[in-house]
Amino acid sequence: MFRRRRLGEQLRELREAKGYKLQQLAGELGWSHTKLSRLENAKVRPDVADVMDLLEVLDATADQQQRLIALARQANQRGWWKAYAEMPQRQAGQAELEAGAVAIWGYSLVFIPGLLQTSEYMRVRFADGTGFPAFDVEEAIRGRLQRQDILSRDEPVEYTAIIDESVLRRRSAPTPVMYGQLQHLVEIQNRPHVTVRVVPLDASLPYHAAALNSFTVFHFADLDDSDLVSVETETSDVQLGDDEDVARYRVVFDRISTAALSAEASVELIQSIMTGLSDERLSP
Repeated sequence: MFRRRRLGEQLRELREAKGYKLQQLAGELGWSHTKLSRLENAKVRPDVADVMDLLEVLDATADQQQRLIALARQANQRGWWKAYAEMPQRQAGQAELEAGAVAIWGYSLVFIPGLLQTSEYMRVRFADGTGFPAFDVEEAIRGRLQRQDILSRDEPVEYTAIIDESVLRRRSAPTPVMYGQLQHLVEIQNRPHVTVRVVPLDASLPYHAAALNSFTVFHFADLDDSDLVSVETETSDVQLGDDEDVARYRVVFDRISTAALSAEASVELIQSIMTGLSDERLSP
């Protein structure tokens, strides 16, 4: 879906730059205006031949043709997440963004980030399906575990996760599950492309302003793909690609990063919280 949106946006921008109205261009192509509208609004999987015809009518440059045809082919590819039809659509959207990213920076305010969750923690998170479309919990877990492959593949994504200390202390899972989850955060720090840092509760941020939501910034290999921000809400992930929106979230992330503990100090804090959980597990 992400690639479709990128393609649709760029085709619409090219059409408008050439001075064509939607119905005018559709007429020259022999298409209905609905067909062209659905292509520009990412409502259909693009037909590469149709995109080539459109670019020819628009007299696109060789560079534009090469770039947009390649994007159309990518948008037509079937991602691995398509095989998990019963997992939440929201998770499939995240998988698509992650698959095309070379660097990901995220801030978590409520829960452990999905890319760092253990299967036991996932099961607790997926247990509450109230108010959501039905989905298969086991398939959702398998899909989220496969998403994590981007951290261990031959060319892993550079991933930085900054987690609010409240996330680690809040009982968002039963004590044994939470203990295992924190242990996983400590162990994953050994991967060279993964950095986990914690913002302590007593941290002082510029302007004393914390982020309002958990969010993730995606950076892509293709220079024509600008960064994108995914902001978590209760029911969906809002994707922001406007330059001003992205710039603001970069500022917010930089401020949070400045206030966060180093990776080493974060491990020490996580281990101290684990000690408290361990004592709780042993107490009668």
